[in-house]
Amino acid sequence: MSQGIRLRDLANRVIFDSTWRCTRVIETFDTGASNGSRSYALGAGEELFYMALPVQATNESLVAEYPRISVSGGVVSWAFVGGVPFATHKTSMRLVVGVVA
Repeated sequence: MSQGIRLRDLANRVIFDSTWRCTRVIETFDTGASNGSRSYALGAGEELFYMALPVQATNESLVAEYPRISVSGGVVSWAFVGGVPFATHKTSMRLVVGVVA
């Protein structure tokens, strides 16, 4: 039996299984508190993936707005789009970006 990481959606369907394809981390960076994007050159059959983690824990009395993160082709983008009632500040996220081959 192979071993690896298996991610499932809310319906318990496997959406990622590290034994299916090889992964490689390209970069780790903090988004900061403003909109932005980063571009990456992809090889044939490669797709980007990311993991997002808050850079710092927030005080419970504060309401943080986190960026919405999206991937399209070789570009990872993030944007603070509002819509968070009573948000007191924007919070940077630490992104780990890699490729799945």
